[in-house]
Amino acid sequence: MNHFQGGLRLKKASEFRYVFSKAKRFSTSCLSCFVRLNDNGLARLGLAISKKCSKKAVQRNLIKRIVRESFRQADLDVTVDIVVTAHKSICKLSNEQLRRAIDKQWQDIHHYFKTSVCD
Repeated sequence: MNHFQGGLRLKKASEFRYVFSKAKRFSTSCLSCFVRLNDNGLARLGLAISKKCSKKAVQRNLIKRIVRESFRQADLDVTVDIVVTAHKSICKLSNEQLRRAIDKQWQDIHHYFKTSVCD
């Protein structure tokens, strides 16, 4: 079984601050991805899914699982740190719709960082 490894996660507040300080933002109506290049050699993911999105922990945890699994399977060959935040409208999406939305974000991020040089 493939797990979402600890080295692929943003865990510390300082790591989240680093991303938010000079992030490129990719947004849809249901979620936002804040992205910044890193020098780790890996794409890493941080999740900031708050109670503003959903009061129910079960629903927030499901969103996190779907995003993590999508990230794990994504072919991101760019070295970036990504923080995903959710909007209230995300709760109206089915699991399949959420998966499509986040997969589209990964494609946009990959395309942007492969075709431009920025920081």
